[in-house]
This record gives sequence, C-alpha cells and structure tokens, in this order.
Amino acid sequence: MNNLEKIGALLGREGRTVVYGVPAAAEVPNLISLSVGEGKPSVPFLGDRGAVCYPSIKVSVYAENYLEGYRLLLAVTEEMRAVIKSTIQYVFRGFADSTYDSALQRHVITAVFEEIKL
Repeated sequence: MNNLEKIGALLGREGRTVVYGVPAAAEVPNLISLSVGEGKPSVPFLGDRGAVCYPSIKVSVYAENYLEGYRLLLAVTEEMRAVIKSTIQYVFRGFADSTYDSALQRHVITAVFEEIKL
C-alpha cells in the first residue's frame, strides 16, 4: 500500500467518499479527491543538503455547497496535519484557488501538502 492509498484510507473514515485523481462523476454531495504532484524546492530542513523536492499531495473537495465543502476541507486539513509517522510528516503548504467544475456542478476547493521524510 503506497502513501496515497494510506491517506485515502485515513480520510475515507466516517463514511466519506475518496477518489484518486479527477472524478468522472459525483454521486454524493461532498467528494474528496487525492492527487500527487511535484513539490516546490525546499530550503535545507531537518538535515537535508541543498534544495530537496518532496512530492506534494493535493486534497480537493468537490462540494455542492461551497461552505460545507470548505468546512470539510478544514476538517481534512487538521487530520492531515495530525499525521506524523516515524518516517513521514505532511506539512500544510496552503490552499489553492477555488474553482467550479461545471460538468460535475460542484465547487472545487483544494489544499496542498508536502510529504517530508524525517
């Protein structure tokens, strides 16, 4: 099981629907989407030498109601911040611009995390 699947299992608790990548359809009012991307070069951190690029994790909420989606994203953000394993930590890097997916008729609110190896 890779880290993305582990995050999906963590966030999928409490009856939440989690998909990987961009969803093709949205059958539920609030949907959580996980994807990976290239992280920004970091400054030396915890013994790193030079600028290291860690992978980024994008957590997007597809919601019918913007405020409900934002509340869900804040709850998910707190859960992600609490994940500290013996070798990995997820650092909150900020929110991305909110958009509206007209095909799915959902607001898309995204938070970006960096995976830091300890």
